[in-house]
Amino acid sequence: MKDLSGKTAIVTGGGGGIGGATSRRFAAEGAQVAVFDMNLAAATQVANDICANGGKAAAFLCDITQRSQVDAAIAAAETQLGPIDILVNNAGITRDKSLLKMSYQEWAQVIDINLNGVFNCTKTVVPYMVENKYGRIIC
Repeated sequence: MKDLSGKTAIVTGGGGGIGGATSRRFAAEGAQVAVFDMNLAAATQVANDICANGGKAAAFLCDITQRSQVDAAIAAAETQLGPIDILVNNAGITRDKSLLKMSYQEWAQVIDINLNGVFNCTKTVVPYMVENKYGRIIC
């Protein structure tokens, strides 16, 4: 990974295993990290770990399936950490069930988080990136 000093990254699902590791790695490479998660305690722990190791991070409560929460969290992240340069659409879920055992509600939740959440975050962050004339999105 290249030096990310001066860059600000949002990591969705940043309080979880892969998201937490991604957040910590981006911080180790010099990025300021906005740790987005539905579990604020987990996001806060990751942000605190980053800060304890000399990085800069902040935790944001964000249900990526709710466009209003995404809009508010991205605006807050930019206000607190600076222009958003990188979005990592990491949040996602799976259901360990065959098609015959999966309910419609479970399927809808998978689609809402894994697809609609990515759309919500990407749709909201792109205008910021266009305005700043820089951006990278990782899905």
